[in-house]
Amino acid sequence: PEGAQFKAALVWTERGVQLDYAARDAAPAVPRGGPPPAFGEAHACPACKDAGVPEPGYVVAGRAAWGCARWRAGCKLRVPFVVDGQRLPDDDALRLFGKARATRYLKGFRSAGGKTARVVLDVSAPTMWRLEQRGTKSQR
Repeated sequence: PEGAQFKAALVWTERGVQLDYAARDAAPAVPRGGPPPAFGEAHACPACKDAGVPEPGYVVAGRAAWGCARWRAGCKLRVPFVVDGQRLPDDDALRLFGKARATRYLKGFRSAGGKTARVVLDVSAPTMWRLEQRGTKSQR
């Protein structure tokens, strides 16, 4: 769409200068002395990417929640390790911060009456996430 932001690299080829759109999916660099990335490798912060930040932060693990390495710069990404009484497994957190933007459906959430629900990343929500019961339409 016209006016949409994107990230790409300029690459010199035999045919001249071209845009390399794969650069937009590259993992962000971890600065020397920066906080260690969650999950052992840098995963771009979805809130920074959605906001069109040219150099998005990466997901870090704090004391009680995952967040963005750019929190001092104002990024509000924060997803607690324990959501509604249930600890989110790392593999589901990776899905949440990745392309799926949601965990698998898991049992045991209190507000869902112990029924199956999933955590959905919703950067427009004040909490940055929401709980979605199985069978409800996604609002993404």
